[in-house]
Amino acid sequence: MKKTICIALVFVLALASLAGCGAKKNLILGTWSYQQTTILNVVTERTYTFREDGTGSAPVLDGITNVEMTYTLAGDQLTINRGELLDTLTGAEVYTVKFGVNTMTLTAADGTVIELTKVE
Repeated sequence: MKKTICIALVFVLALASLAGCGAKKNLILGTWSYQQTTILNVVTERTYTFREDGTGSAPVLDGITNVEMTYTLAGDQLTINRGELLDTLTGAEVYTVKFGVNTMTLTAADGTVIELTKVE
């Protein structure tokens, strides 16, 4: 009896951990925005869009426009690639991500923090 309960408990815990991985991936889906002040002291709204297939769009040129990107979310690590040319110039962006209620916080290795709000 104890053996059966232990096996059932291990099975339930394994399923719960797998379900959590999918849930986190779904949390990122949609459009997220934040405001940033540029070098010229102009406030711009920047948006990120994350699609289910691992693609989306990300801001460039001080938020003037967006470009297509690919992303991966592994645990709490988000990696954004903005295409071969931009990745060659600046490298892929890697963030630690935390989710709140309609919020997402991205923290870069240098300590830069981006606080995003879910738009849709």
